[in-house]
Parts: sequence; C-alpha cells; structure tokens
Amino acid sequence: MSTKIEAIVSLLEEHIGVGRINPDDSVYAYGFNSIMFIEFVTRLENQFKISLDLNQFTDIDETTSVNQLAKMFSVAIENINV
Repeated sequence: MSTKIEAIVSLLEEHIGVGRINPDDSVYAYGFNSIMFIEFVTRLENQFKISLDLNQFTDIDETTSVNQLAKMFSVAIENINV
C-alpha cells in the first residue's frame, strides 16, 4: 500500500471513528454512507488543499472496499497534482 493510500485509510479511520479498519472490508461495513462520504471528501480537500469532483466517485457501492476507496481518492488527488 502506498504512503498516500495509507494516509487516506488513516484519515478514514479517524473520520469513521474506529481504531483500526480492515482495508479489505466494505466501507459500508463501518457505517459509511453518503453524508459521511461528502464530509470525508471535504476533509480530504482541506487536508490536501485540493478540490475533488464528486462525479469521479459514482461507482462506490456496498461492495467497495476501504482499500478501493482509498485508491480512488489517491488517483483523483494524483490527477489534480499532475
């Protein structure tokens, strides 16, 4: 796992309020929902000083793992920083 993905997973753990999450678990297993998603995007935008397009994340569903979500965010952040 890359450093950026690990940082995103760590932020997600803090945001959800659990000590340690399994990166292979579904984000929904931790109570993640659309409101938490918007709040987390805002947190990432503030943390990385970026603006993310929410339309990039329309494929997120109950099968999306924590690791997959972190990778999606990492790619989106990298694309902004290019």
